[in-house]
Amino acid sequence: MRLFILSAIFLFSSCSAQKNQTQNLSSCINTKIESFKTDSLQNPPRTITEYTYKGSKVYYVPGPCCDQYSEVFDSK
Repeated sequence: MRLFILSAIFLFSSCSAQKNQTQNLSSCINTKIESFKTDSLQNPPRTITEYTYKGSKVYYVPGPCCDQYSEVFDSK
């Protein structure tokens, strides 16, 4: 029973952390995330990675498959 309770606490706390992370993103990146949710599943799965480049946040979105362009967005 303790393991179940600890697992539930971890699950709910990690979900709220993810929700807070998306609130701090630019509207463009949030739009990308929402479009990934409604698009068909990709292999490999779509990802967005945040980096710091020359003191500013940038977001790297790899292409969905081979020989397709990747995208890089700044925080604006």
